[in-house]
Amino acid sequence: MLTSLNIPTCLRTATDSIKTPSVVLSKELLREQCGSFLKYESNITTFYSMKANSAPELLREINMLGIAFEVSSEEELKILLAEGIPVEKIITSNPVKSNDFVLFASQHGIHQFVADSIDELHKLAKLAQNCEVIIRIVTDNSESGWPLDEKYGVEPVDALKLLLTARDLGLQPSGLTFHVGSQ
Repeated sequence: MLTSLNIPTCLRTATDSIKTPSVVLSKELLREQCGSFLKYESNITTFYSMKANSAPELLREINMLGIAFEVSSEEELKILLAEGIPVEKIITSNPVKSNDFVLFASQHGIHQFVADSIDELHKLAKLAQNCEVIIRIVTDNSESGWPLDEKYGVEPVDALKLLLTARDLGLQPSGLTFHVGSQ
């Protein structure tokens, strides 16, 4: 029962009979939250991570608002393609990807990949020739609920080496990224 949340009584009553987990989507709140990111659009590109929630109605709304998408698996990519999301709005930022996923993504027009190792750059050069590569740098996210600073990313001093290696492998180095952690 949702009584502890600030939810209208009619909605609480309607959800009392639901026996399975469900999501209540406030398009107004979604628009407000997306807008807080989009105000920086001239400086950054915002990508919604599909692993958070892949409900089709949510994806359509996010797409309509102008947010791009990040996928980490073939299944997530298939969902976006089925929704008609243009591949130009899709990136994969998981720095460790299976060969099958890289090949599938590349064959379906995904041309931006994130990497944080020499091995991943060689994989991309073999399976996604001429793709754009974004290097993930490590950042202190020790105050997040799920810090990822010891899991992914390279030190900034090593990022330049990876960008140059990407170029030497025939890839297109195109930027840097980082993960702030979760919660």
